[in-house]
Amino acid sequence: MTIERMSVHRLLIGCCIVGLASCATAPKTVSEFRTAVSQGTAFMTQETHNINREFSIVVKNVESKSKECLGFGYTTR
Repeated sequence: MTIERMSVHRLLIGCCIVGLASCATAPKTVSEFRTAVSQGTAFMTQETHNINREFSIVVKNVESKSKECLGFGYTTR
């Protein structure tokens, strides 16, 4: 196979992928998103966690861990 023929094949495959991807429409509202996730739409997964703690305690833990993990800065010269 020549290089020109291989590039035409790659272009054709790329166009097919883009065409197939455009068939799926993204959810536009929160309720559409929730419905899509609950129905198991392609490339979407749902995870649930039940925690036996008060909501305020969970929020404090998330705040402290997010500050710990994301609390950094950049310096430039």
